Amino acid sequence: MKKLSILLISLIIMSFVACKKSNLKTCCGANIMPLVLGERNSTYWISQMIDTVSNDSVTFYGKTDSDMLKVKFEYKSLGSSLTRIKNYTASYYTLNKGTVINSYKLDTTAPDTLNAQYNKTATGVYGANSLYGEFALKFKISNFIPGTDTTAVKFRLGKFYALFSN
Repeated sequence: MKKLSILLISLIIMSFVACKKSNLKTCCGANIMPLVLGERNSTYWISQMIDTVSNDSVTFYGKTDSDMLKVKFEYKSLGSSLTRIKNYTASYYTLNKGTVINSYKLDTTAPDTLNAQYNKTATGVYGANSLYGEFALKFKISNFIPGTDTTAVKFRLGKFYALFSN
C-alpha cells in the first residue's frame, strides 16, 4: 500500500511538472497542428499548413504529395473579416514528385468566400494569436501538360487553422 501511495503521489507531481498550460489550452496532449482541410471535388482533402504573416496579410499553403493549395489574404489585427479572394491571391497546383504538372487559377465566374478570424487574446477558439477560418474556392486550369487531367478543382467546406508565434 505504501508503494502504491508513493507511486500515485509521484505520478501527480510528474503531471504538474511535465504539463504546463499553453496557448492552445491543452495540457499533456498533442498540440493542434496547423492544417488546411476541405472537400476537393467531392473527396476529403487534408494537409498540414505552412503559413507566413506580413504586416497586413497572411499566406498559407496546404501541400500533399500530389497537389498544393495557396491562399493569400489581408487580415485585420483583431476580430474577423469576410473577404472576397482576388484572382491573384489564390492558386492550386497538381504535383508529381514535387514538380508542378498543372497550375490552376481562381475561377472568377464562381462565387468564392473566405471567412477568417484572428484572435490576439486567449478568448479565441484556439487560444491567443490564433487564426482560423473557412473557405469555398473554385479553380480553372491555367497551365498544363497535354494528356493530364485538366478538370476544374472545387473546394467546399474548407477550413484552416494556424497559431502565430508573435
